[in-house]
Amino acid sequence: MGNYYNPYEGIAGVNGRWMKCNFHIHSEVGKLPTETIFEYYKDAEYDILMHSSQKQFEDTGKIGEKLGIKTYNGQEYIRYDGILLVGIHEMIGGEPQEAIDKCIEEGGFAIINHPNQAEVKVEGVPLPPVFPKDILYSLRRAVGVEIYNGCLSRRNFFGGQRVGWGIGTDFWDDQLSKGILFWGFANDDSHQPFEINVGWTHIFADSTSLEDVKRAVKKGNLYASNGLYLHDYSFDGKLIRVTADFQYDRIKKIHYKFIGQNGAILAEQDGESGSYILRGDEMYVRVEAMAPDGDMLWTQPIVNKNRFKDENGIF
Repeated sequence: MGNYYNPYEGIAGVNGRWMKCNFHIHSEVGKLPTETIFEYYKDAEYDILMHSSQKQFEDTGKIGEKLGIKTYNGQEYIRYDGILLVGIHEMIGGEPQEAIDKCIEEGGFAIINHPNQAEVKVEGVPLPPVFPKDILYSLRRAVGVEIYNGCLSRRNFFGGQRVGWGIGTDFWDDQLSKGILFWGFANDDSHQPFEINVGWTHIFADSTSLEDVKRAVKKGNLYASNGLYLHDYSFDGKLIRVTADFQYDRIKKIHYKFIGQNGAILAEQDGESGSYILRGDEMYVRVEAMAPDGDMLWTQPIVNKNRFKDENGIF
């Protein structure tokens, strides 16, 4: 595809499948057993789950085997809130970059959480401590960022105080525009049953094993969603064509935005599919699709290989 890397190239017709995943799930606040939470997710047709404990390490392997769903062990690192550490073997502390590096050393991968979470003070004490911007923007080796957080998008906390907003595409575009390649994820950050299945990531992988999923995630074989499904994506080196819709009820009335450097809207269209012809000077192009009721899907960006730091060695 010339100078452009397409994270969806070659996935059609190969021995893999799309898997519905959530890496940001809590049971501590809602006081429900992890197994009960995972039963809800199984009913919502998830393939892979991670309980993102903040307090103590929990091995969920036996729960997954009992329910017939794949689970990864992990953690939500909240010395500064926060980083998802996927596929680890113990609780990890230290400074934020140290936590990411340790996660990778243990064979996992890291996702930066809700970059637009705001600091809330309870009796004058910050709760939780959020990332100072200089630290947040200095983090490296994370594979992606949570561009949609269902919890922050849906409710208030601590006596009605807002704790930021759940959309993180501004941080994503800022990093992409600096040549830093992050993939976009969506998660629930569920603390209560009504927050389950409001945001998820679909990953195209050969199996549910951590190694296969890690390999797919590294290449960007995924998309983020809070309701829509990716039915088709093609790129011939010049033309991008995308079809998104609901899983079964195909309304064919989707609004497509093609977004480039610094979050600039390159084109907008309505219809069954959206398309964009590259001029050739774009640093990256990603797509947002929205249904009339607000349900969305975010594709990963096609990126100009000459203008990105390839820290994960994918091109």
